[in-house]
Amino acid sequence: MKKIMLPMGTIVELKKGKGKLMITGYGLKNTNDGKYYDYSSAIFPLGFNPNELILFNEEDIKEIYYLGYQEPMAIKFRTEMTTFMKDVKSGVNPEEAAKRMNERLGVK
Repeated sequence: MKKIMLPMGTIVELKKGKGKLMITGYGLKNTNDGKYYDYSSAIFPLGFNPNELILFNEEDIKEIYYLGYQEPMAIKFRTEMTTFMKDVKSGVNPEEAAKRMNERLGVK
């Protein structure tokens, strides 16, 4: 299994060059292509624009400029989210993968 997902607030640059992006979320499904992506992001330093949400995967990252805030619960969540994304990308039903992740996290 790959390392755990990067923390929210991390600033990255993609290989395809959209400038710097700040990670704002995890595991979103693109309604246009039906695929799940590791990360959602906003253009840095402009911030969130609901008309310009950029989705990308770990392998799309060219460089990491700043690593976001880390604390134990967030690290545990990102570890589980990494497993969730691996499961979904390998064909596991997203609802079932989410149920398993929530059980491991103790979410009811």
